[in-house]
Amino acid sequence: MEYLVKTIENRDQLDQCELFYVDQYNWGGDYRPKTYGRMGYWKNHGFLVEMTTEEKNPTGVCTEPDGMVCRETAMEAFFQFFPKDCENQIYLNFEANVLGTLHAKYGRSRKDRQPLPMNLRDACGCRCRILENCWKMEIMVPIEVIDYVYGKNEVTGFESGDSFKCNFYKISDTQEPVHFGSFTEIKSENPDFHLPEYFADAMIG
Repeated sequence: MEYLVKTIENRDQLDQCELFYVDQYNWGGDYRPKTYGRMGYWKNHGFLVEMTTEEKNPTGVCTEPDGMVCRETAMEAFFQFFPKDCENQIYLNFEANVLGTLHAKYGRSRKDRQPLPMNLRDACGCRCRILENCWKMEIMVPIEVIDYVYGKNEVTGFESGDSFKCNFYKISDTQEPVHFGSFTEIKSENPDFHLPEYFADAMIG
């Protein structure tokens, strides 16, 4: 699966970007809220993501940064930049509940993940809004976050034709109704979103 990332000049152009749908429920269950989003590359700034899930009256409890927001209704965006760098297979995970509590870490696997420094976390500008029939998550992945995580301080931006990998999720792994939705199909016996081999290819256009 491939997602074309449109290059945009400002935030207002995000609604011109291609829709993606989080509609793969690899581990069954009857509850499958309609979830979709858009991603754009804000030139020389970073990657903007907006996700929407059609849930009424969602609730959240976790307010601790890097808390286990996935235990309640949450949306998530995972990224693996520079995937051809075989020695540096780091990926980032951004997860938020309806309160806008952000869980943001990076590492090479589910274990031993590291949190972002507070200034970089703040730069992501995570915001969640509850509307009448849905709730939305907005987040930015700034260039400075990518530089910090991958140690590529010379990176000032991306160009058309550059590629990376990503996946998007809708989850509640404890709070009822439990559900696990993803952008791509994941072939795993047990629910697991930390599988970069199932990330989608993303190409900047």
